[in-house]
Amino acid sequence: MKTNFKSKLQYWTKNPKSDSILLIVLLLLINLVSSKAFFRIDLTSQKNFTLSKASQQLVKTIEQPLSINVFFTDDLPSPQSEVRQYLGDLLNEYDGYGNKNFSYKFFDMTKEENQTLATNYGLHQTQVQKVEASEVAFRAAWMSLVITYGDSIKVLDPVSSTDALEYKITTSISKMISTADAIENLSDNDEILLTLYCGKNIADTKIQGTNEIESAVKKAYDAINAKNLNRIQYRVIDAEKINTQETANEWGIQTFSYNDENQNEIQSGLGLVLSHKDDFVTIPLALQQTPFGWTVAGLNTLEESLAEGLQSLIYRNTAIGYIVGHGEKELHGATYNQSAYYDSSNMNTLLSDIYTLNEINLQTDNIPANISLIIINGPQGSYSEEELYKIDQFIMKGGNVLFFMDSLLEIDNGQNQMPSYVTPTTGLEKLFESYGITPGANYVMDKNCFNTVQQGQKIETHWAPLLERDSLSKSNVITKNLGYMIFLQNGSIDIKDMPDVKTTVLAKSSENSWTKSEEIILYPPYIIPPEDESV
Repeated sequence: MKTNFKSKLQYWTKNPKSDSILLIVLLLLINLVSSKAFFRIDLTSQKNFTLSKASQQLVKTIEQPLSINVFFTDDLPSPQSEVRQYLGDLLNEYDGYGNKNFSYKFFDMTKEENQTLATNYGLHQTQVQKVEASEVAFRAAWMSLVITYGDSIKVLDPVSSTDALEYKITTSISKMISTADAIENLSDNDEILLTLYCGKNIADTKIQGTNEIESAVKKAYDAINAKNLNRIQYRVIDAEKINTQETANEWGIQTFSYNDENQNEIQSGLGLVLSHKDDFVTIPLALQQTPFGWTVAGLNTLEESLAEGLQSLIYRNTAIGYIVGHGEKELHGATYNQSAYYDSSNMNTLLSDIYTLNEINLQTDNIPANISLIIINGPQGSYSEEELYKIDQFIMKGGNVLFFMDSLLEIDNGQNQMPSYVTPTTGLEKLFESYGITPGANYVMDKNCFNTVQQGQKIETHWAPLLERDSLSKSNVITKNLGYMIFLQNGSIDIKDMPDVKTTVLAKSSENSWTKSEEIILYPPYIIPPEDESV
């Protein structure tokens, strides 16, 4: 009997008709396995649909329920439809790597109850343009998402582009978790304080909204405090009974004056400050002039502003050292450099989401132990031997340094005269040399450069090389996802082979590039590429 069954089985498996049945069984097994396991292949060259390791690790380790609710209208025209598709793919990636505490949901925005829910979250519809036949039509669309973690809520509204969307979502989640954990672990005498500076008689100014300030702030405070374990203390200080200007200088509140009923000038102020230990955040609340007169700005968004302010105050950003004291570009405000103003406010703004830039003057300070990266940005003065030693020791101990160096300094020679160019001497050249690096005192020119067309004529900006994908490292995380870069007034770098020193070239100019170190005139008609392209 067993032999007969075995023979029949062998006959059946060799029969071509069995192939279709086996295929169906195989598909059922694959479907069963795939429903239990996450598996996707990202075939895009830049891995657009693959989460970063930071995002993967974050959602793997969530300890409390976190949900992302998406309010996005279906059947939108391009490019909004692509944004919705990308968002869905991205959240599917998060869900695949996330643990049981992560979830997301798309809401059907044709249903009235979902529209009401979106409105309760404070979301707004966005006007979307749709081209139909020979006419252009507009429609209102929902394009938002809401992240909830415990009692904390973060709104991204609108989500109108795929640019940096993963970064925004991951940063928001990280801040929410960090803030909740930090507040939960506060000691009994560790106080978070919300202070309203407001003149008791500010309503006498008849400015629109002044009679609502205290009630609006108290309502927002009650809501935020209840969501944060009631760890926030609240107080109101009469801005007319203190040194208003001194308080304004300390906390960044607004000052103003008005005349009372007896025409006496009254000095007053308005501001909302959230503080913890030595740190503070000024919440947007101020008098603002409009075409219809003065009004109080910020009242309608106080709860959201307080939530974001609390995150900024409590969130433990990674600290980065920013070296000062040698004419480096200022973090706050501008530095005058003979010909132009320069500052690093954009850098500070871009990094502030997850990093805190702490200024370090090496003339008087050592590099703190909690700092793993320092930035040296455009120094013009000289570093002492002691300062160079501090930097070198920091590197030897595993620290990282990001150098932004000017190959030449542009000197303004006055009106109607061409600027001149000099080589800065900072002393850092000694440090570079020890690692086999020699910065060139020149500008790199390139035929493959940024260009424009003016009055039908092509204008080539040779000192702004255009580096496309073939000129960028495809393996390094910094450059692998970049389509192109434009480098403006950059110098060359010579690198020698050094023992125990690994060099990675992130970007390089094209084969049609050359350097210019003398008689520099950055005026397109005056720049003629050399006949010998090896120069």
